[in-house]
Amino acid sequence: MQNDQLYQMSMASGSGTSLISYYIPSKYPIGKVNAFLTQEASTAGNIKSRVNRQSVESALRHILAKTKLYRSIPNTGLVLFSGQWV
Repeated sequence: MQNDQLYQMSMASGSGTSLISYYIPSKYPIGKVNAFLTQEASTAGNIKSRVNRQSVESALRHILAKTKLYRSIPNTGLVLFSGQWV
């Protein structure tokens, strides 16, 4: 990763719960990751604020879609960021 990309990532911030960072340790079972994200997406339906609920559900759907591209977690682990960046 280039220095300018690292700088951009370090300067990113989200508004409230609209930015989700998901850190997955190396060799963690991908099935458990997908099950957890599915459960979290279901639980997000209980958020009272419509705007926050939609933001969280959207971010979780995007992360879940990305994890489905992997057969296993890489040896270095995996970090995913999703949401509305400010």
